[in-house]
Amino acid sequence: MARVIFDHVWKRFGETVAVKDLSLELPDGEFVVLVGPSGSGKSTAMRMVAGLDEISEGLIIIGDRVVNDLTPKERDIAMVFQSYALYPHMNVFDNLAYALKLRRFSRDDIQRRVEDAARILDIEHLMHRKPKELSGGQRQRVALGRAIVREPQVFLMDEPLSNLDAKLRVQTRAEIIKLHRRIGTTTIYVTHDQVEALTMGDRIAVLDFGELQQFDTPKELYNRPANRFVAGFIGSPSMNFVELELDHRDGALWLSTDGIRLEAPDRIRAILESGDHQKVTIGIRPEHIHAGYVHGPDPDGIPLSATIDVVELLGNEHYVYLQCGFDEPIVARFPADPPIEPGQKVDIVLPTSRLHFFDGESEEAIRPDELAVTY
Repeated sequence: MARVIFDHVWKRFGETVAVKDLSLELPDGEFVVLVGPSGSGKSTAMRMVAGLDEISEGLIIIGDRVVNDLTPKERDIAMVFQSYALYPHMNVFDNLAYALKLRRFSRDDIQRRVEDAARILDIEHLMHRKPKELSGGQRQRVALGRAIVREPQVFLMDEPLSNLDAKLRVQTRAEIIKLHRRIGTTTIYVTHDQVEALTMGDRIAVLDFGELQQFDTPKELYNRPANRFVAGFIGSPSMNFVELELDHRDGALWLSTDGIRLEAPDRIRAILESGDHQKVTIGIRPEHIHAGYVHGPDPDGIPLSATIDVVELLGNEHYVYLQCGFDEPIVARFPADPPIEPGQKVDIVLPTSRLHFFDGESEEAIRPDELAVTY
């Protein structure tokens, strides 16, 4: 096992910057997820750790070694790709053992490592089957096994679940988490799926256009996003945003947008007056919007009248799209009972303790420590 450090790492493809000044330390034994939309630089960052892409600038350290000039073979890493890439003419045992044979391990050592990996992944009964005789989930476990037998310092996983159906993806996700707990090897996991990131990572690095936006635990990312991008990317459905202008008048602070003008409650006023903000974006997660018919009056909140536009029933709850007079509808998560219909009028409340605030220009979070959003 080993720590992994990105020290001001850049990757350029001609004039295109894929990774921009990335500095990040992954402690020994941690499961770290790199997450972001397509083109965010997450796979490129992983490929530089693996030695598959050359570093344009900066240092990558694995353990105590700078690995910039080392070949992939010399870095003592193992990678699991999106494609299973199993040898179709070999059975499972031979697929697991192949890399060890190339490295001239002894027969006894190969047998021990393969049997240990098979036991961990519960594929001992599959050892004599060929890939065409395996299900997608079984093939994925064999691909993981090929990495495990090498007993590397670092595991690299590049969207290994993207080829699986939804049910199998959830199952295999749990297996990978249990696997990491058993073997404790430092793991870098790349995904564009923020649900995977939240459920799997000890910590998560959120990337966008090659830049690190925030590196933190899943709980902190969800509750205390550093900027509007992180707030909108993490969470499903994503956070609602409303862009407002600030207006100081008659000794009060007013929040206004097309068709709506609200006096800021004292708590919001204290936060927004802590800096020089002309415009502000407020954010609130769908599950934090209160339905008046469920919760009743809320003295600590902003009341709004809304019209239900679209209702999505998910069994135990609704995703409800609401027209509140803002430019865009907002999404709320309401209980499945009582039933509601499109066109219905409802009263909602935005609790001030659940609101997030972002500067209208920089999009950075407005979050003085003494006035931080509480959960």
